[in-house]
Amino acid sequence: MAEYTITIKDDDDFGIAVNLSGPSGLEGPAARLALGLVTLAPGLIRGTPCDCEKCRAARELSDDKPTIH
Repeated sequence: MAEYTITIKDDDDFGIAVNLSGPSGLEGPAARLALGLVTLAPGLIRGTPCDCEKCRAARELSDDKPTIH
């Protein structure tokens, strides 16, 4: 039986880091679910404004939606 772990953490360089660990062979229902959840993560945080210097500068120049990198 395969077991996968998804780790989500704040990262000073990248904003947020999402990691998937487990067996290298991504086969079976658990692997498909874990991979699908990891793939969804970036879409869930897009609307959250990043407060790093780069994104603050970009927001000052634009009236668009919040930035995230």
